[in-house]
Amino acid sequence: MSTHFGSRLLVASGLLSLLTFASAQSWPQRWNYASNYDDEAAAIAVDHQGNVLAVGKTKGPRHSYWDMQVLKYSPTGSLIWHKEYASRDGNGDPYSGDTVGTGIVVDWQGNCYASGVAYSGSTRHNDFVVLKLDPTGTPVWPTS
Repeated sequence: MSTHFGSRLLVASGLLSLLTFASAQSWPQRWNYASNYDDEAAAIAVDHQGNVLAVGKTKGPRHSYWDMQVLKYSPTGSLIWHKEYASRDGNGDPYSGDTVGTGIVVDWQGNCYASGVAYSGSTRHNDFVVLKLDPTGTPVWPTS
């Protein structure tokens, strides 16, 4: 992972913005999922090519629960890909609860590892979630 000494990234309420030290805004990005519900960023990482990855939560159009969302932007601010993840129970059904992304890191090969929490509404037990996505956004694990 590398950072650029001449700039810094700012994340607030789903708004990603690259600022130079001279306070000039290089690019702002606001994520609004198709359902127009709330979207919130929690953490960001920068890979060795300068791509920016963000993890957070979104309310998808299928239900009223939060889902983990992982987004990848190019160094110029163009969206490369986004992935949504809802935790599943032992039967493969989505949890009746929220799945919230809280952290993200990138390895030297460009794979990203996103972490979060799955809040199960029915059993009141919380589980941690770890996803590995390759540089193209394809899930490595879990695979379903």
